[in-house]
Amino acid sequence: MGRREKPDGNGPKARGRKTTRRIVKPSSITTLKKQLDDALEQQVATAELLDVISRSVFDLQPVLDGIVSTASRLCDAEFAIIFKLDKGKYHVAASNNADEVFVKYASEHPIAPGRGSLIGRTALEGKTVHLPDCLADPEYTFVEYQQAGRYRSDLGVPLLRDGVPIGVIALMRTTVKPFTDKEIALVETFASQAVIAIENARLLGELRESLQQQTTTSEILEVISNSPTDTQPAFDAIVRSGLKLFPDAVVVISLPDGDSVKLAAIDGADQHDREALRARYPLPLSREYITSTAILDRREMDFADARETPEHLIPGGRNFLASGYRAIAAVPMIRGESSIGAISVLRRQPGALSDKQRELLRTFANQAVIAIENTRLFKELRQRTDDLSESLEQ
Repeated sequence: MGRREKPDGNGPKARGRKTTRRIVKPSSITTLKKQLDDALEQQVATAELLDVISRSVFDLQPVLDGIVSTASRLCDAEFAIIFKLDKGKYHVAASNNADEVFVKYASEHPIAPGRGSLIGRTALEGKTVHLPDCLADPEYTFVEYQQAGRYRSDLGVPLLRDGVPIGVIALMRTTVKPFTDKEIALVETFASQAVIAIENARLLGELRESLQQQTTTSEILEVISNSPTDTQPAFDAIVRSGLKLFPDAVVVISLPDGDSVKLAAIDGADQHDREALRARYPLPLSREYITSTAILDRREMDFADARETPEHLIPGGRNFLASGYRAIAAVPMIRGESSIGAISVLRRQPGALSDKQRELLRTFANQAVIAIENTRLFKELRQRTDDLSESLEQ
């Protein structure tokens, strides 16, 4: 039998078959082209932000400025603002296109977590909050805030670090125009990039601070080793180093001397301030004075505002406030069971020291004790050597 050849599709039946062609409407082509353009724009924007993050490791502000600018542009929002957490409240960190009056108002009114505002609710829930119309939301109570910004549709996305909101990026529209799922997802991507930038800046800042502290400690210990017979060079090195790590402050080492407290070393940016503080010494070694109490009771004293000192410290508080300073922290220099002095940081602006700053002040206090002990032991050793030489000569 001969092989049956397969039809080539050109037979009578094939020629009579109708071919269906898909006709693409011009409107569909326009839609697809817009989607492609939008996707490309988003990719380019993301790449640009990542480039800014990589180039601005020591400067966070350009990154935050770039994020709010790009977010508001790509998501068709009138303006965008990034808020950062500081001391329990969310403060303006960057803004784009927002009215200067509103930015000033927002800067002066940091927001605590709570359901009454977009920022507070986003921080409280730790997840994205979308208010299609904030004035129609029954829980929204920040009417004055809304009137200052004249916005209606709001979007808040948290900046999460280990699940904890360290900031919020907010987008606002002045008309009722809800954000799309695509726009919300895009802002969530920008929020992740903001967290990366904030973390980079924080970690590099901590590294730089740690290196600076290690260098400072090494320099002080070198001075101590090179000055075994005199504590003054070490004291001067300590207050000088303290000034580097406590800018816009005055650093003082005080030592008990009988019934009073004498100034052993002082350094500050302003010579007039240094001399004015120097003139206030000696202080009475009394529990009415802040530095004296630190020495007598061997405990740390940290007053964010000397105007709010306890009643028994009012005389010392008045004496301190007369110097023009408002905040003071004093750490005792402890040797064994005794306090042999105190190191203090004085600041014109009210505010308590951070935990890291207090730890640093303790390090300085310990170094001052090392300097005193080193000098004391060296003098004792020299005295014993002299006594032994005299004994051998007799």
